[in-house]
Amino acid sequence: MKLFLKHHIGYILLFLCYAFLFALIFWLDGFHRLSVFIYAAILGLFLLIIFLMWQYFSQKHLYQMFQKKRVFGLKNDRTSDSSDLSQEVVELLNHQFDHYYREVTTMRNAREEHLTFINQWVHQMKTPIAVLKLMLEETPVERESMLEEIDKLQEGLQMALNVARMESFEQDFIIEQVSVREMILATIDDHKQNFIRHRVYPKILFKDDALIETDAKWFRFILYQIIGNSIKYAAGTGTDITFSLMRRGHALQLKITDSGSGIRKEDLPRVFRPFFTGYQGRSHKEATGMGLYMVAQLCEKLNHQVSIHSILDEGTEVTLTINEFEHIKSVDNLKNA
Repeated sequence: MKLFLKHHIGYILLFLCYAFLFALIFWLDGFHRLSVFIYAAILGLFLLIIFLMWQYFSQKHLYQMFQKKRVFGLKNDRTSDSSDLSQEVVELLNHQFDHYYREVTTMRNAREEHLTFINQWVHQMKTPIAVLKLMLEETPVERESMLEEIDKLQEGLQMALNVARMESFEQDFIIEQVSVREMILATIDDHKQNFIRHRVYPKILFKDDALIETDAKWFRFILYQIIGNSIKYAAGTGTDITFSLMRRGHALQLKITDSGSGIRKEDLPRVFRPFFTGYQGRSHKEATGMGLYMVAQLCEKLNHQVSIHSILDEGTEVTLTINEFEHIKSVDNLKNA
């Protein structure tokens, strides 16, 4: 009630000023019957009280909420006030509550994902460290095996670094014109030792090049993850990992195809979920389930699309789609799909 009176003190002061001026004007005009003034004042005061009571009871819930400073749990509240002001305030607070809840939920999920990744990453890093320790105890040390374990450590560290950078993606990307062929060749070079080690061979099927507008670093990371998965699941087959480029409507499609172990049909809808490794992933201790999840997240942020088609024991085809024709340069000679 105190808060209500505080908010409506202006009405009370306005009424007193108006009553005084009204009485003064009539007094100066020669009307000196005091009883009439008192009657008019009482009648006016009665009307003011009725107005204030109507205001209070039509906003009672709102003022109780202000007085108790109760915000949490507001989402479950439904005000019984008839005042438009109360309805608007409660609607605004509910909107703010929804926004706050979404922000907190997003942060909580990101934190849980981060903790899960760190736990898996730590266990993943233990394996190459243990292998290196055993190798150092042997004589002589196998150089190639040691390099392979070091590569696993480097990949794990780079993955952890990129997961951390993803949280501030908006501050860490630059859109520029990038050559698709140069990106592929650079990423193949990054995986050179893996191609040799696992007897899998890259093969670029297109001759013409295309310039796309994207972030070179993150696009290269996308290619690195996809090619790395292709090598991992086609290891020892002696087959090719092929790269084809084509136009489809107003978009450019890059297809990366391997002849590896493939993915089960029931696993395909979940391959882009965080920490999902699937049937094939569980047979590889290095699988974290984060690679394709990060690929999907980065494609969404860069306005690209990624899709996967796979047949178990036959191979997998990953398609990267770079949208919007005006963002694609030098594609006139590309094969139309």
